[in-house]
Order: sequence, then structure tokens, then C-alpha cells
Amino acid sequence: MDRKYVSYALRFALLVLLPFMLGAYVLPHTQYLQGQGLSTPSNAQGGAPQDVTYAFVHNNADSFVANKINTLFPLAEYLDFPPFVNHGSPSICFADNGSYLILPDNSTTVPTYTWNVLFNNQTSISVLPFSTSCTPISLGKEYSYAWKLNIVNINSNLTGTAAFAPQTSTFTRMAMDYGILQGLVLIPVFYLLVVYPVVGLKRKILEGIEAQ
Repeated sequence: MDRKYVSYALRFALLVLLPFMLGAYVLPHTQYLQGQGLSTPSNAQGGAPQDVTYAFVHNNADSFVANKINTLFPLAEYLDFPPFVNHGSPSICFADNGSYLILPDNSTTVPTYTWNVLFNNQTSISVLPFSTSCTPISLGKEYSYAWKLNIVNINSNLTGTAAFAPQTSTFTRMAMDYGILQGLVLIPVFYLLVVYPVVGLKRKILEGIEAQ
């Protein structure tokens, strides 16, 4: 094979193929986009907190925030479509952020508890304290969810009426894969930050040697 073609192939592999593969497959290229917060239990409920149920119905068609690919790559919203950027795996997530119990003397304690979220009257999702549980959803369809509180043990000698204060959040999210776009962006970046400085340094060294 002609050495000229071998040289062209090596330059293509170094300047184009290598940075593209690094950006598309090696470097992190997946991010979750979090949608707007949905209604969740927010008010303290008195009486027997073990029996409190919270129910909500939403349409998830408008629950996702706008794509944020332009925050990663300036002007990249013009390439925010496959195969450059792919969106998928929509899901709804239920999170507990540290709920607590308000005792009759206005002091607080953290009981032993779990949430059981009934999703679309079919799927039961367990949410532990300070944890997040997600389940897949289909875009454009209505869904409902009901929070059911189960207090296993109250870490206090409770006398009187206590109030449970839920600290929870519900949100939608979607995965964004921008590997192809990142690979394309890395081609000029790799040349400007790696190849060009190395070539310039080599040229200066050779000029210095020739000057001597």
C-alpha cells in the first residue's frame, strides 16, 4: 500500500476516529433530565397517621422540563434530535426527604416508617426514608398515584395526638444520551487542545536544533 494512503489513514484515526470514539463511547454521555415537581403530601396530618392516604391524578404530557442539552454544549439545541441526541426511558419518581412526627409538645421525632405508593391502581412502589423509587411511564397518558403511610414504630412515649409531617417529592425524569454529539464536538477540541500544541512544540524543537 502507498505510504501516502497509510499516512492519511493514520491521520484520520488520530484526528477524527480517536476523539469521536472517546466522546461517543468512553466519556460519560448520559444524563437524566428532571421534570417539574408534582403534587405530594405536604400538610401535617393529625390523628392516627398510620391510616392517612394521599391521592393525586395528573396528566404527564406536560410534566417534563425542556431539554437542557444547550447547557452542556452551546448552540447544541440545533442538533437536539437523533442520532445526535436521544431521549428515552421516561419514568416517575417518588422520594422521601426525611419525614418526621410532630409530638403534642411541638417537639419532633423520626418514627420507623415506610411509604407504599399505589401507581395506577396496579403497581405498589415502596419508598423508604431518605430514598427514591422510580417506575417507567408512557408519555401522553394519564396516571394516578396514592401515598399510603405505614408507621411501624414511634420512637417516643407518645401521649395525646401527634401529627405526621411528610417531606416528600414526586417528579418525572427522562434519560438523555448525547454520545454522538459529544464525539463530534471532541474532534475540533482534540485538535485544538492536544494535536495543535504538540505539533507546535515539535516544530519549535526542530527549529531550535537546526539553529544550533
